Amino acid sequence: TGSAFAQSSVTLYGRINTSVEFQDNGTTDIVAMRDNASRWGLRGAEDLGGGLSAFFGLEAAFNSDTGAGSGGFTRDAYVGLKSSSLGQIRFGRIALGALYGSTIDYIGVFNHDTGTTSEDNIYSLNVGFANAVEYTSPSFGPVSFAVTANAGEGTGNKTIEGVVNYDAEGLHIGGGYSKTEDVAGNDVVKG
Repeated sequence: TGSAFAQSSVTLYGRINTSVEFQDNGTTDIVAMRDNASRWGLRGAEDLGGGLSAFFGLEAAFNSDTGAGSGGFTRDAYVGLKSSSLGQIRFGRIALGALYGSTIDYIGVFNHDTGTTSEDNIYSLNVGFANAVEYTSPSFGPVSFAVTANAGEGTGNKTIEGVVNYDAEGLHIGGGYSKTEDVAGNDVVKG
């Protein structure tokens, strides 16, 4: 009998991002050391053959200025499948949805979009989703799309969002829609 061995890999990664900031609002000033979304995580993939692979991601936050941890994988905790011709789907806790990654995070000019000067402090766009499913299409020439949804598990807000991207010769255009409803079906965030 013959044996087949799948190609698999696991990567340990992380970043420590600490800043010393001076802020003066005209009345008071402060010098402070700040953590800017420091994190560590594990990513893995397994080639299943035929252009299909399984993957996972686990990511935890910690404060680089104090050393305190988040007590679990509070950023990412997902599994998924990826096909070279059909795109990818992932399930679980997704720290950054596709709409955020294609818009705010893509054009962020401040400190990796973290800290007190982060652009995501300006917008009301959702960033992380628990109990979520996200589908990302393959590229159709310069165009791709993604849809992210979470059900709220009957006790929390539920969100659905989508994004369409156009990428060609250094030009990126991303636009989308996001809607969050509370348990009663009332709009919380829409845009």
